[in-house]
Amino acid sequence: MRAQWNPGGALALQAVTLADDGSVWLAAEDRGALRLTKRGRWEVFDRAAGRFAPIAALPDAWLLHVSAEREANGAVRGLWIGTQGGAARLGSDGKVTAQRALPDPKVHAVPSTSTGVWLGTEGGTLLLPADAG
Repeated sequence: MRAQWNPGGALALQAVTLADDGSVWLAAEDRGALRLTKRGRWEVFDRAAGRFAPIAALPDAWLLHVSAEREANGAVRGLWIGTQGGAARLGSDGKVTAQRALPDPKVHAVPSTSTGVWLGTEGGTLLLPADAG
């Protein structure tokens, strides 16, 4: 079965990730963050919807990517956010760690693998090796 949506009127989707609770999160260049709940309801998190709370520690407010970083058992360990001005990791403890030493500040992809976290930018790719412990 095929389905197509323009959630909240969004036309410029940048990233999609699945949350532990079964909901789907999207980063939209023109609408902010969106969530499709397990019940099929769209929630828009932007200034117009009254649910806009910027994370001050992000390198830039213009989001290009969002993806979950998972433990070996599948539990979410943190969230990677790619922006026009760099990338940041939002830990499950709420701590934000910015990553600005990049080939280019515009970060469009952040896949996590057993090797580490790959940051895909407009100027090249950077590997942040997995922790030794």
